[in-house]
Amino acid sequence: MKPLWERRRIRAEELAERWPEAAEVLRFYGLVLRLQDQGVSDPAAYVRLAREEGPPELEKKARELLDALARQPERVRAAAAWTGPRASSAVPARCPHCGAPPAVGVLRDDPDAQALRRFLLCSECALEWEFPRVVCPDCGEEKAERLPRFAESGTPWIRVEACDACKAYLKAVDLSREPSAEPAVDELASLALDLAARSRGYAKRLPNLSGL
Repeated sequence: MKPLWERRRIRAEELAERWPEAAEVLRFYGLVLRLQDQGVSDPAAYVRLAREEGPPELEKKARELLDALARQPERVRAAAAWTGPRASSAVPARCPHCGAPPAVGVLRDDPDAQALRRFLLCSECALEWEFPRVVCPDCGEEKAERLPRFAESGTPWIRVEACDACKAYLKAVDLSREPSAEPAVDELASLALDLAARSRGYAKRLPNLSGL
């Protein structure tokens, strides 16, 4: 199997061809992946990249990004101390390894149970951990009628998982419907779904590289 960064780079190139509206941010993401593949960990290098090659929104936020990265150890310690939503599952909604919030949900087929299992993908260290399907990762809401799901006809393997209690949403990528998907890349490229979620009054707690 190819390394994670290589798989993501190949998927970004593929989706940039299929979805021209996302080509700019996917091209920039490819440059970020190159730095990650080289093992670059200096936050200033990523800020310089945002200034020089990123979309205008990222250039404007480059200084904010640097400040946020400087505060990262404090933020991660605080996140790690939080046990997640007050849900009966008692499963943390933050990464159990680094304490960062999830970037996207991942749905995988479970042949034994003839159902889908839901995982959350860490926005920082790329760890996946299993999380209950009918629980909001933001506030712990468990009533199915308050957890709407919707997708676009052109991308049936990607859906919005929203919450009417806290008005947050997270996208989820269904690998049983699109095995070649790379969740972090497909989430970034599916801009139409973000716009649809915003038009319905939902907000993403952790914007991606496009600012959505």
